Amino acid sequence: MSKPHIRQPTPPVVLLATPACEPLEAMQEGLEESGYQVDLVHDGGLVPQRAAQMQPDSIVLAAEWPAASGLDWVRRLRHSSATRHLPVLLLLNDGSQASVASAYEAGASDHLLMPARMTDLLARLQVHCRAARAARAQEHVNRQALSALDAFGYASLNIRLHDANLLWHTPLAQELLWRYFGTRPPVVPEPVLRWMKKNLQGGVTPAGRLGELARMHVDRGDCRLSLRLHGSMCEEGEPAEPERHDGWLVVMAEQSMAVTQQSLGQCFGLTAREAEVLYWVTQGKTNRDIGDILGSSPATVKKHTERLYAKLGVETRTAAAAMALGRGGRGHAASLLH
Repeated sequence: MSKPHIRQPTPPVVLLATPACEPLEAMQEGLEESGYQVDLVHDGGLVPQRAAQMQPDSIVLAAEWPAASGLDWVRRLRHSSATRHLPVLLLLNDGSQASVASAYEAGASDHLLMPARMTDLLARLQVHCRAARAARAQEHVNRQALSALDAFGYASLNIRLHDANLLWHTPLAQELLWRYFGTRPPVVPEPVLRWMKKNLQGGVTPAGRLGELARMHVDRGDCRLSLRLHGSMCEEGEPAEPERHDGWLVVMAEQSMAVTQQSLGQCFGLTAREAEVLYWVTQGKTNRDIGDILGSSPATVKKHTERLYAKLGVETRTAAAAMALGRGGRGHAASLLH
């Protein structure tokens, strides 16, 4: 019986950038002997691009270069969304208070004074690489959780109201924001902000029921986007106030007219045409209106309505609409029509 294959952890990756050859080679050898995978860079100007491409667990960067400063490259790393999260260990030739302060002001995570002892370098890298991998693993878990929300049709946003800051969003939410409002994160559409402020006047508690008043609908062709203000993301028991730094959870769901009609047909055992007629009945359309929409005569529409009345066990348009909207106990169809 063969032994199960145990996947070995990949070695931590370090991007090593320093202009001096001898210290560079010595550092590379020491790091590789200690189990690190080392990527060398002899031109500090390439560090931001290389870091964005390879996403190392840590960057070791010399502060001083011929005719250049490593601090400028640290700033570039911090200003890019692709690299701002990467730990940067800056190698300083000057250990003065001003030099160290400048390193951290530029965005360095840590520093070592050259010539650095290998034991010190390894100790610092162990901490930074471990933290980087833990953060990466947590980010992966977070992405999976957000994708799981999308898988169940719940495109979600977390919006901080006082500064219109979109704190996080699911992938589907980003797609829906672009399709219905023409905006992309971190921008929060102005109609959504107005709707939230209107419904949050006076504040609510996390356990409060925001109800139907906290719904918003946006139509696009035969599709409708429904937004529901679910509640505050603050800790349980704390008051949730619109102007606090708490995020508000907004859940979005897209409804298609075709899907709604299919659901009506399944709920009530209707033919495709009867489901179409019932859908437009719930929208308040007359037989003449429905005939124009479906390309049929009012008399034909009347025959379809009579058949679907019989299947629903009702006698009037009002009763049929009420049944479809869930007042007669058919909640699934109602959830799509609302």
